[in-house]
Amino acid sequence: MKIAFIHPDLGIGGAERLVIDAATGLQSLGHEVTIYTSHHDPKRSFPETNDGTLKVHAIRPPFPRSIGGKFHIILAHLRQLHLILTLLFSTDRREASSSSAKEYDIFFIDQLSTSIPLIRYITLKRVIFYLHFPDKLLSDGAYVDSPSPSRSSRGWFRGGIRGVVKRVYRLPMDWFEEVTTRNADIIIANSHFTSRVASRHLPSLAGRLSVVYPGINFDQYTSPSTKFSSVEKGPYSGGRERPTFVSLNRFERKKDLGLAIRAFALFKSQLPPNSNSSPQTLSGYDDRLKDNTETLSSLLALAHSLDLTTYIRPLPSPTSSPTSLSSKIVETMKENPDVTMENCDILFLPNFTLAERSALLSPPPPSTITSSISSPYRSTLALLYTPQNEHFGIGPVESMACGIGVLACDSGGPRESLVDIPDSYMRTGWLRPPEPEAWAKVLTQIYTLHTLSLSPSSTSTSPTPSSQAQTLFSMQSMSSSLQSHLEEAINMGPVDPSRNDELGALSTLLGWGLVGLVMLLGIAVGRLI
Repeated sequence: MKIAFIHPDLGIGGAERLVIDAATGLQSLGHEVTIYTSHHDPKRSFPETNDGTLKVHAIRPPFPRSIGGKFHIILAHLRQLHLILTLLFSTDRREASSSSAKEYDIFFIDQLSTSIPLIRYITLKRVIFYLHFPDKLLSDGAYVDSPSPSRSSRGWFRGGIRGVVKRVYRLPMDWFEEVTTRNADIIIANSHFTSRVASRHLPSLAGRLSVVYPGINFDQYTSPSTKFSSVEKGPYSGGRERPTFVSLNRFERKKDLGLAIRAFALFKSQLPPNSNSSPQTLSGYDDRLKDNTETLSSLLALAHSLDLTTYIRPLPSPTSSPTSLSSKIVETMKENPDVTMENCDILFLPNFTLAERSALLSPPPPSTITSSISSPYRSTLALLYTPQNEHFGIGPVESMACGIGVLACDSGGPRESLVDIPDSYMRTGWLRPPEPEAWAKVLTQIYTLHTLSLSPSSTSTSPTPSSQAQTLFSMQSMSSSLQSHLEEAINMGPVDPSRNDELGALSTLLGWGLVGLVMLLGIAVGRLI
């Protein structure tokens, strides 16, 4: 079948990884896949979108991401509306694609549900929506998995008048999200956690959500270190003897990277003076995003307050040179010239490369693999996955595929992907509350296992962490499940416009009218939002 993927921003996040793996997986099953997006920067995107593996059409919108740091969600809706209208009605095939939108058999949409009624009403084709997490909860800050869906339970008056205005501003957006999402023919969630939360807070979706876990291509993780040159791997080529704790998260406040830094400071304070262990924070960084620059600055300040030395690897992109970082970060890089990438306590690698990621997640040589998930024959001791109530989290799955243990918060998606059974060969990680003390204890446990230097002869035929992960989280498993849902939607036949959802076209028109009104409201009270 011919499938059109609609994704707002094809960057380097977990949602983008899911879209790429889903598209390549379906393509491997013989389907024709094209991805449409409003933004695609070849310098900040996954290689499959640039090397010809996937067909990608980026249609640049006339709208910015924000205005004065405000109106993100409204402008996101407008950007997707522009993308869809261009795809549906543009006569310029260079701008849209070589195919008419009506030539596609089905549409696969994720993140933004804005265009679902419009696509169904105009093309009469079925739509599958992949739900990462309800935007109404993401916009309200860190989500806490509480039993009550009411806004009053989270505090209508939290944050004073500014908080009230923001919640009033969000009301039509939240209504619009639910109405457009339920117009999809099939709705898929990325975890049972997301499904449960969505059913609670978007009640009209209850009973309609299926779960398809994100999957990864395990072939890329079985021997990833052989795919790149020593130059591409940089400091990680050859021997990597310094014990390392790794974090693979973007520099965003909600990722709570400070938890890893605080835990490491406690852990380090308990080590002998000459111990040689370091966490290395590898994170996607985009200097267009205020949250990225502010978070990186705050993490540097936190590390220094805890007497930890830091090093920031200069950004390789000409458009993202060190001078584009905040002046505070630039000054930090000059403060202590004796601190290097090799001897720092914490190494920040903004916009790390795929080769560097691969080198740090490389499995140990086959002859040294043991039943321990913390092998003494690798430098990477564990992945520190700090987000709370994460919707799913692809990073832990990638680490498990390489036989690297994961320390994560005991909430959200990691509770489904990780196995934390003490003293069991099935264990793939540790689930702990987001408390530095609890995390520091696990870091000590992992480091102790490392220093025991288990003998290579203690190999085991027990299931390895990667085999545990492969059972549920392979690209083949995901692709097969998605194909079944696609076939189910196709078998529904063309959309009958006379029986289209009662709020289909009407909700779209009304919703966009509300968008305009909210935009005016936001401009009027912008200083309060």
